[in-house]
Amino acid sequence: MTSNDIPPPTDPFEQRRQRDRDRYAQMPTQQKEELLKKRREKYQQNKVAAVKVGVECHQLLDLDMASNGENIAPKMHQSNNIVKTPLCKNESLVIGKKQRQELTDEQIESRRARDRARYANMTPKQRQAIRDRQNARNMKPEQKQAKRDSYKARREMRRNTLHKDSIAMVNPFYNQMDDSP
Repeated sequence: MTSNDIPPPTDPFEQRRQRDRDRYAQMPTQQKEELLKKRREKYQQNKVAAVKVGVECHQLLDLDMASNGENIAPKMHQSNNIVKTPLCKNESLVIGKKQRQELTDEQIESRRARDRARYANMTPKQRQAIRDRQNARNMKPEQKQAKRDSYKARREMRRNTLHKDSIAMVNPFYNQMDDSP
């Protein structure tokens, strides 16, 4: 399949990806292997750097901790598996979790001022929507279920209650007796 068979992409990111694919297809095999080797090395460097950050909270499996006593250290060093220790006190160093930043009083006050200004510029409908979301978020599961049940009961009542101007009013002269054979 040639590049003439496929219509050219209109998105600039897609155009760049297509150029990169074409360039990679044109590369000799040796150059592709070198590129992949560099990519793997960079990945390993990043992996080691990430492990060094969390050294205080992580450790490799200890041979003495193994219940069956077999030597698993060579396997663990080859695969670079890491096990979290239960005594880890600083959760911010755990790899893959975002670190929660402590804010200063000035930062907190500036955030509150921004929120007040944003809230003041909202329409009444937007404010009410925010209040409704907060109320729903703060409700207990039983309260949420009770609210759903009350909505359901109200809808059922409306379905079964006729309006005074409705054409579906009960005919007082209707005889309910079934005369069909």
